[in-house]
Amino acid sequence: MNTTNKIIILLIALLIVILGFSFLSIYSPQQEAQQEVVNSPTITGKWVWRDTVMQSEEVVSPAEGKEEVFTIEFTKAGEVRGTTDCNSFSGSYKVDGQNIVFGPIASTEMFCEASQQVLFIDFVSRSNTYTFDVTGHLILVFKDDAGAMILEKSL
Repeated sequence: MNTTNKIIILLIALLIVILGFSFLSIYSPQQEAQQEVVNSPTITGKWVWRDTVMQSEEVVSPAEGKEEVFTIEFTKAGEVRGTTDCNSFSGSYKVDGQNIVFGPIASTEMFCEASQQVLFIDFVSRSNTYTFDVTGHLILVFKDDAGAMILEKSL
């Protein structure tokens, strides 16, 4: 093997090593994990109630025509507030991992016939864990897995 061939082989090997290090600096499992954390859904923001699925498989949904009025908003400061088909409400919450604990929830007290407000606030209060489904819906899971609320991020 002559000197020119040796130099060419060394240059190719050096190029392979450089490209390998470049690839490692561009793609690493640590960066992928950081990317997942950045792109992972967060509970903060405003959500709209879509359905509640009970352990008995009964599905409870907002009444017809009221699909957009039941909202809940989680702030970064640990406050929760929202609207129902009759009143507004507010309170506090704490998150520890996937666990969520709600403080007392207060609401305005206007009477509305056939309101689902009590049901909605009861569902929220009964939740003790949360997760997200593959479509990004927030799932509030009730204590003892008695059911779960499905909420969609509000635009």
